[in-house]
Order: sequence, then structure tokens, then C-alpha cells
Amino acid sequence: MKIKWCVALLALGVASMAYADLGLFYSYQDTKDMGAGSGGGLKYDIPLNRHVSVDARATIITSYDVRQPTWTADIDMIPIELNVNLKYPVARMLPYIGGGVGYYYFHPSWMDEEIGYNIHAGVSVGIADGMDVFAEVKYQFLEVDGSHTFLDKSERYKIDADGVGVIAGLLIRF
Repeated sequence: MKIKWCVALLALGVASMAYADLGLFYSYQDTKDMGAGSGGGLKYDIPLNRHVSVDARATIITSYDVRQPTWTADIDMIPIELNVNLKYPVARMLPYIGGGVGYYYFHPSWMDEEIGYNIHAGVSVGIADGMDVFAEVKYQFLEVDGSHTFLDKSERYKIDADGVGVIAGLLIRF
């Protein structure tokens, strides 16, 4: 499954190199059961026309503090997401809404990898020729399964990782 995702994202990127936008961003995500975490990521946005684009993004979010009845742990989450965005250009501003699907990896590895979904709204503002700043609010739908062994006792659990996130960064247009 991991290889299929990587090949699909690579093929999408190679097919549209001439009209792609590359973004670098900071991400903050607050989840129901895992608390808040922050990190950074890359965004590769491919405009299909003036009003629709597809973006692929990878983020590393660290420092989630998961607390269960018998244990606590620091968790890192690595979402790889593919989104569709609907845009409405207004002068130098580009407001958009969108949503997509993601494949979520976790460290430590005793948490299962999961598929989740998101919806988001944001705005991109031109600050120079070929360069924008952007900000986005995102809601993530994700439930994580896993097991943890403590003192030779194994425990299965579900963690609700639904939550609101904020993303802000720099976008370079090619």
C-alpha cells in the first residue's frame, strides 16, 4: 500500500512539473485524544485549471502527548495527503476550500497506520512575482487503532485523532 501511494504521488508530480507550485509550511494540529502537536511540511500544488487544483503534502507533526489509563507516550504523526481544492481568484488573493484523503504513519510503530480524511479552507496572497504566503484551517477525521504492552500485559485501544489544525507557509509558483 505504501509503495502505491508513493508511485501515484510521484507520477502526478512528474506529469505536471511545468505548472506546479511548491510550498513549505508550519503546521499545528489539536486532536481530541492526542492533544496538540506541531511541525512542518511540504506541499506540491498542481493547478488543473483556474479554479481547481490537486495538492499532495507531507507533514511531520511531533510532541503529541497521549494519555491512556495505564500508560502515556509521546507520539509523532506523519500524514501524507492528497487533496482537491476549489479556488476563486480575487486580485492578488486566492481563497480556496478543499478536502482529501491521507495516509497517516505514527512513531512509535506500535500504533497502526491509518487512512483519514480532511476538509480545509485557506487563502493565498501574492507577495512577489511567483511567490505567495498562505494560511489554512483544516479539520482532520482520523481514528487510530493500536496495542501497547506494559508489564507483560497487552492492551488494545482506539484513539480519536479528529481535530482542528492551522497551516501557514510560503508558496513558490513555477
